[in-house]
Amino acid sequence: MVKAAEAGYVNAPVDLRYISKPMSKNPSEATASVASFLSSMYQSVAETLPDIRDEACDFEIETTLAAPEDETDKVDPYGDSILRTPRKDKVKKVRKFQKSIKVDLARKPELGGLHEERYLPPGSLKEIWEQYKVLNTPAASFVTFYRVWKREFPFLKFRGERQHPECSTCVRHKLLIRSFQQHLKARTLQQSYYHAHLAAQYQDRLTYYHSRGQARLRGCHLTFMADGMDQAKFGFPRHPALRSKQFATFQRPKGHVSGLLMHGRGILFGVSAPDIAKDASCSLEVISHGLSLLERAGVVLRDCHLTISCDNTSRELKNNVSMQWMSSMVSRGLLRSCAMQNLRSGHSHEDLDQAFGRLAAFLVREGRFCQTIPDFCDLIQSFLDKADFPFEPVESRRVVQIDRVRNWKPATDRSKSSFWALQ
Repeated sequence: MVKAAEAGYVNAPVDLRYISKPMSKNPSEATASVASFLSSMYQSVAETLPDIRDEACDFEIETTLAAPEDETDKVDPYGDSILRTPRKDKVKKVRKFQKSIKVDLARKPELGGLHEERYLPPGSLKEIWEQYKVLNTPAASFVTFYRVWKREFPFLKFRGERQHPECSTCVRHKLLIRSFQQHLKARTLQQSYYHAHLAAQYQDRLTYYHSRGQARLRGCHLTFMADGMDQAKFGFPRHPALRSKQFATFQRPKGHVSGLLMHGRGILFGVSAPDIAKDASCSLEVISHGLSLLERAGVVLRDCHLTISCDNTSRELKNNVSMQWMSSMVSRGLLRSCAMQNLRSGHSHEDLDQAFGRLAAFLVREGRFCQTIPDFCDLIQSFLDKADFPFEPVESRRVVQIDRVRNWKPATDRSKSSFWALQ
C-alpha cells in the first residue's frame, strides 16, 4: 500500500491473499481500478431485492391436521413408504466457467459467499464501462473490465427494465441509435451524445460521493440524504385472516415512511399514518429532528456546513419551502451554511434506496403480523439494530412515529428562535 502511494497510483493494489488462484504476475493498476470502481457501485448504487410485493400475508397457512389416536382406517404400508421416501430434487450444476472466464465460486451467494446479490439500474456492461472511463485515465479495456466483473463480482447484476422506470434521456438516445442503423455517422454521433450523458450523470454522483466522504470524517461537514419509501410496502394490517375472500374488496391503508441517512452520524426513520401528508413539511420535520439529535449528541451546528441530497421531485424537498427553511437556518446562525444536491431524474438511486430495499426484504420475512404503526416502528428499529451500516453507529439509529406535522411554510416566514421538532 505504501509503495503504491509513493508511486502515485490512484487506486489501491489488489490484495493477493483473496485471489482465488495464484497469479503468475501481480495484477495491473487497471485491474485494481476496475475492482475499486465496481466495489463502489456495489456499495452505493446497487439495490437488494428490487421487486418486493407486499401482501396481507406473506407465508402459507399450515393446514395439515393430525390424525386422531383412535383412527381405525386401514394402514397402507406401500403408501406410507412412498410418503416417507425423500424426494430427490434436481441439483443445479454449478458453472465454474462463464464464456471461458473462471468464476470465483467463493463469491457466489448461492454457495455461501460473503456477498449478497444486488441489482444495478437497467443497463448494460458497456454503459457501466463508459462511466468507469470518466474517473480513470488511462482506463482499462472493455475486455479487462468484463473479466474482472465476471470473475470477482458475479453477485452484481442488472435489474429488469419493467421493475423501475428508466431515465427518459437514456431511452431517447437508445431509440435514436436504433433508428440510425443505416446512417453510420449519425449513429456514431448519437452514441457520443449518449456516452456524454452517462459521463455527466456520473460526475453528479462524484459530487455526492465527495460530500459523503467529508461527512464520514465526522468534522464540520454534514451530509444528509432524505427520501421516502414506497407506500406499497407498508400496507397494514397484515394477518393470515386477510387472505379470505371476505376481505378481497377491502383497501388496506398505507403507512408513510421517510428516511434520513446522516452520513457518519446516524440513521433516522419517520413513520406516519396515511392521513398525514407526505410533503415538504413532513420531510423538513424529519430533517429538523435529525439536527436536534445531533446537537444533543454534542455536535456544534453553528460551525457546520449542511448538504442535503434528495430525490429530484418538487413534492418533498426540491421546492421553495425547503429553500426558505435553509435560508432561515443560516440567517439565524443555527448553521454556518447550507446547500442542496439533486441527482438527475432516472439516476437518483443511491445508498438510502439500497437501505429501503433491504428493509423491504426484512419486512417480508419478519413483518407477518404488523397491525399498527407502532408495530412497524418496532420492526424497523430491530432492522436498524441488526443491519450492516459500517459508518453509522448503532446507538445513533432511531425510529420515530410522526403523529402530526407543523406547517413549515408560514413558520419560515415568521421569526422563531427554535427549530426543534418532534420533542
